[in-house]
Amino acid sequence: MGEVDVNAVSDIVLISLQIIGTIAFAVSGALVAGRRNMDWFGVVVLAVMVAVGGGTLRDLLLGLTPVFWIESPWYIILAAIAALITVPLTRLQFNYRNYLLLSDAVGLAVFAVLGTEKALLVGVNGFAAIVMGVITGVFGGVLRDVLASRDPSILYGDFYALAALIGCMVFVLLRQLSINTLAIIWISIGVILVLRLIAIGRKWSLPTFTLDEEEERVS
Repeated sequence: MGEVDVNAVSDIVLISLQIIGTIAFAVSGALVAGRRNMDWFGVVVLAVMVAVGGGTLRDLLLGLTPVFWIESPWYIILAAIAALITVPLTRLQFNYRNYLLLSDAVGLAVFAVLGTEKALLVGVNGFAAIVMGVITGVFGGVLRDVLASRDPSILYGDFYALAALIGCMVFVLLRQLSINTLAIIWISIGVILVLRLIAIGRKWSLPTFTLDEEEERVS
């Protein structure tokens, strides 16, 4: 047997993860569009926005222009195709909410970690890389919710951005050790995905800040 090209294997795994993340987020966008009774164009727009929104903001903040999907338009094409395929599949009887939460969790985990890795590769410090990773993972979902006239879940106690933050921190910390990068990526993705799924199952939420309108008027 010939020697395995480690770099080639790494590239294949990373591209595969990008494909998985893109499809997962596109499906979540399409499902939200369906709940809002959007036409097929709206479905595609929402799917594409959630799939590339976080990475676009990350690249702009890092000064990486043109942004990734301009040089690699397959992200847009794949997200659109995944969205259009989702539409007829929804005619099958399934729990919309469960599939939305699962696809969103997968997209969050994959893109948060890959966003952190990309930030480190361009030379930013660990703190900035963690922030870039969280932005990559959550900003697309914020765009989706805003366009769909929904309250962004990350602002209302949902254990979502915090899961991404913890996973990105794990990634940066493990990078300080002599561990294979692919192993670190898988571990960090697993941390985010497990935390997010446990949070969904156990209905974890962050403390909220509430002002009583009656008390406000009295004062």
